[in-house]
Amino acid sequence: MALCLWSGSGQLTASDGYHTHVTVRSMSAVGDGNAARAGLAVGRPFRLRSQIGGLSRIAVLLVLVLTAQAVTPSFLTPANLQVILMAVAAIGVMAIGMTLVVIAGEIDLSIAGTAILACVLGGMLIPTGSPVLVIGVTLLTGLVLGLINGILVAGLRIPSLIATLGMLGISRALANIASGGQALYPESIGPYV
Repeated sequence: MALCLWSGSGQLTASDGYHTHVTVRSMSAVGDGNAARAGLAVGRPFRLRSQIGGLSRIAVLLVLVLTAQAVTPSFLTPANLQVILMAVAAIGVMAIGMTLVVIAGEIDLSIAGTAILACVLGGMLIPTGSPVLVIGVTLLTGLVLGLINGILVAGLRIPSLIATLGMLGISRALANIASGGQALYPESIGPYV
């Protein structure tokens, strides 16, 4: 939203708080009561531009989806949409948590390492046949590493960039040690998919 300011030197200036956009050097624009109309006229393009900016993201997404459908006719089938949603589910859950961290003005670089370690430890327990154990260990791993990060950042006042970068290396190393450097392929994963 534009803000119109009248200076004593006879200038009407429209600003959005960061940049000065228009300066009118006419005393008549203010003298005959047209300052409010001038402000509204200057403010409209900026509000329209912000609305178009939000709509452009949706338009780009729509163009991408329509292009994918044109190239691959099976793109919008329910089976393919289910595959896409399953592929992005884990990243979406992590993105929600990271959004809160970024809103708080911090950064968490350890999220990938935490996810890897939790998946390795949970994956190693799949052959036990206990979904409660698998889910519990996976969640507990994330909780413990998050708690350690929280103590380092909030309690010891270590910058989040440094603390979480260190935790990234530690958790990836622990995952590599736990898996023996090999990919895990449990024999019977069927009941959990």
